[in-house]
Amino acid sequence: MIGFARPPCDAGVIQATPCFQAGLSPRRKRLTLAATIIGSSMAFIDGSVVNVSLPAIQRALHADAVATQWIVNAYLLLLSAFVLIGGSAAHSAAVSMTSN
Repeated sequence: MIGFARPPCDAGVIQATPCFQAGLSPRRKRLTLAATIIGSSMAFIDGSVVNVSLPAIQRALHADAVATQWIVNAYLLLLSAFVLIGGSAAHSAAVSMTSN
């Protein structure tokens, strides 16, 4: 059986959608800006931290070029896993804040 569903851009659907107050206080805006700046600067620093410390790691572990590449790959794999976990946690936190 084929039914008719109203498109999401229909005026009735838009009016029936509950909304929440999106206005943020000036303090909240400053905290958001500070968190964004700190997060982006940490990502910038993080991109170079392994390359700077790689010769010391290579000497300490007595590693050759292949093992050194595995160290970099392991670091990037762990970093990407934490980015996924952090994104999921941030999404869950945002959903729970908007539902209150």
